Amino acid sequence: MKKEVLRMQDVCVGNFEPYGLNDFCLHICEGEMVNVIGLSGAGKTMIYEYFMGYIPLRKGKVIFDGKTSHAGEYFGNINDVICIGKGSTLISGLSVAENIFIITGKRKVRGIIRMKNIYYRAKILLAQYAPELSPYTLIRNLTPLQMIIVEMLRVIENEAKLIIIDDVFQGYGQNDLLRVTELLGILKEKKVAIIYGSHEMDFTRTLADKTVVLRKGKNVRTFYQSDYSDEYCRKLLIGNEALPSFSRYNVNTDQEVLQIHGLSGERYVENFSMKIHKGEIIGLYDLNNQKNMEILQMIIGEAVIKNGWLYLKGERYEPRNLEFAIKNRIGYIPRNLEGVNLVESMNFADNLCLPVLKKTSYLKIFRNKSISQFLEKEYMQKLGVPYEEKDTKVKYFDEYNKNSILLTRWILFHPVLMVCMEPCGNADMVMQNIIFQALSEMAESGIAVLIASQNMNELKTICDKVYVLDNDEKKFLS
Repeated sequence: MKKEVLRMQDVCVGNFEPYGLNDFCLHICEGEMVNVIGLSGAGKTMIYEYFMGYIPLRKGKVIFDGKTSHAGEYFGNINDVICIGKGSTLISGLSVAENIFIITGKRKVRGIIRMKNIYYRAKILLAQYAPELSPYTLIRNLTPLQMIIVEMLRVIENEAKLIIIDDVFQGYGQNDLLRVTELLGILKEKKVAIIYGSHEMDFTRTLADKTVVLRKGKNVRTFYQSDYSDEYCRKLLIGNEALPSFSRYNVNTDQEVLQIHGLSGERYVENFSMKIHKGEIIGLYDLNNQKNMEILQMIIGEAVIKNGWLYLKGERYEPRNLEFAIKNRIGYIPRNLEGVNLVESMNFADNLCLPVLKKTSYLKIFRNKSISQFLEKEYMQKLGVPYEEKDTKVKYFDEYNKNSILLTRWILFHPVLMVCMEPCGNADMVMQNIIFQALSEMAESGIAVLIASQNMNELKTICDKVYVLDNDEKKFLS
């Protein structure tokens, strides 16, 4: 019989009521993997933050490795738990070996640190589990995947009993996900318990022993491998709130917006050519998310163009940087909508009006209040903002409303071309529907939309044409 590692009983965690985790229950044994899935704001990150020691237990109790934590206490047994979230716990200025063997952990080096021994032990560990890594490489020079591999190796070296992973693998290519799957399997074999939080079932489906559905901080249902149903699980995630139906109307025009001819970059892209027309949505698919992302980075001036030409609205276009791209009416949605922020001290209408005011204001100091009132009336109901919250600062809005405002701002700005780098990479099914509706509306208004993604199902749902970027050739699906 497997030994129980963790039991959470009627746990409440959060800064104020209703708590982010509310009467949450979970138990996990050694060598088990539990997937905790929920929409944005369901409480998954609260689990990560509690075990990181950021927030205390409000109610209930947590029993870890036979030791009990009660209400009012922070989780203290951090040496036996490794947490992997969007912010790395590694120290960027230290090497791979130093991060694995010196920074925290059960096997702390005491007294004089003999670096020769540290690197010798690191070479043995890396040779067995990650031969592609050098123990001497600084963390700042690693890719995101390699950083996570280092954090997983800390689990092995420190003989940790539990690892908490908070939704960090969105946007990873297929080869990267296979590498992660391999390492998770190794951790299970070493009897490490794994809690993996995500917005829906993904590549870990075959590894998970059970799946806990989380909605508004509470357990809704626990599935085991034998009784899991993807359709039923999705219904439980959204509850009684039915998603609006998504419809896509093709807009066929012969007005060329962007022509790419013989484009080559520094790393992946060689001799790529394509055209996109007004009102068209084109997808760029690459299994490993390399060529497609580099093409979009070159368009907005964030990657070097070695060869080739770009023509925007029939005129030669030479990208410089993102600001230059926007001045030339190229819109930009980054991966997971990260780095694009609202002014949180402003209300709904003021944030929505920003791009319009830039077009209608003289020297950016004149404000036409009637524009704000019109947009407020036009878009509040459409974006699901209650009228009584029209003066509420947007920092109090949920992620769905915030991202809806960001997307609608681009619709109002009306660029000639919208460049989207995996916009649904970290989106749950509700957010994905919001993004698709916005992109469809952009196309209907005549905006050309270019999307890079490694998720073919998403691209086929929204795109008129998908370019498949293989290692040796370029194909497209219409």
